[in-house]
Amino acid sequence: MERRALLPPLNPTRAFEATGRLLSISKAADELAVTPAAVSRQVRTLEAYLGVDLFERVKGRLELTSAGARYLAELMPLFASLRTATDSLRSPERRTRVLKIRSPATFAVRWLIPRLASFHRLHENIDVQLTTSSAPLNFAREDIDGGIQLGDGKWPGLRVQRLIANELVPVAAPSRQVKARSQLHGETLLHTLARPEDWTLWLKAAGLPLNGRRREMRYETSLLAYQAAIEGHGVAIAQKALVRGELESGLLVAPFSFELDRGHHTYYFAWPTGRPQSDALKIFRRWLLTPDSADQQRPLERHHDEQSQRPFVAEPGPTSKITRILRSSTAAHAATRRPYANRRESKRTCHGTQPSRNLSIRAGGSVLPVARKRRSKSIGRSSEYPHGCLMFKVLTATP
Repeated sequence: MERRALLPPLNPTRAFEATGRLLSISKAADELAVTPAAVSRQVRTLEAYLGVDLFERVKGRLELTSAGARYLAELMPLFASLRTATDSLRSPERRTRVLKIRSPATFAVRWLIPRLASFHRLHENIDVQLTTSSAPLNFAREDIDGGIQLGDGKWPGLRVQRLIANELVPVAAPSRQVKARSQLHGETLLHTLARPEDWTLWLKAAGLPLNGRRREMRYETSLLAYQAAIEGHGVAIAQKALVRGELESGLLVAPFSFELDRGHHTYYFAWPTGRPQSDALKIFRRWLLTPDSADQQRPLERHHDEQSQRPFVAEPGPTSKITRILRSSTAAHAATRRPYANRRESKRTCHGTQPSRNLSIRAGGSVLPVARKRRSKSIGRSSEYPHGCLMFKVLTATP
């Protein structure tokens, strides 16, 4: 009987294929969900088994030897065939599906990425590939399934669903000690080139003069403007949903309860009307409307931007039945409650927790911190309503 050639050790071979393809031990470790030390150990094991060096260091960079390059060229199609064969045998609901999504960078870092951990836990077979850009969505030229865009939601050829309320609020580091609106005249106002009109809209709605000499600093993205505010460089005009973590942790404060609601001018998830929706896209859209991802906090004092209140029809947004119940309950008992104990409490009608924080963000940027559950100082008893990852608290006056 003819003796078959032995197969190489499979785990070391897999480690070599990933390292050779990426030319990086750390990237291979990330892909294989192991430590870099484990990858190095597996590669050495394979080199010892084969009796040849597969890698070498050239000016500090990892390079394949001639033997390693030949071996990798033979292995890569074999691994690709193995993945294809395995995926074809899996049931449709367990097959890996790729979903390509595009988003503005600030929204991706501040809102979407912290929530994606819950999506991945629920749908491990859907691989979300996220890219960032603030340019208008163009599905004819871009290889994407859906995208997030800021605007009024009236874009020809696109269907949309509203994601968050776009509430503008000034924010600053606590060290700035901004307490009165009149102090803004002497403060440095931090602008973002992506939303150049927001400060003007808020000042006008707040009844403050638009003229006068104010110091200003401009940043390319809101992400930079928010970081400048955290560092104490001035007062930024923020979209409240994107700085909620910093407000909860105390890195930023919102010195005024007045907020400008931009109405229909907000963030939407959009997809083309003339293209069939994949199952992965439908699942992602439904998840965007769940409590795990939806942002539903209500400000105490709100002014609506009249220009953004024209009639408009879009896909259902994140408002849910329990939110309406909480809002009506809060309004019903507001007259019976004593005044709020302090300013920080007066800006909150509900508190929520964020999803899992065990998410690695390779692209950089900050992550919204976990909101701590706090007990109300108001007189009365509290009832808690679990709403997915969010916990709403309604205070009921004690007779």
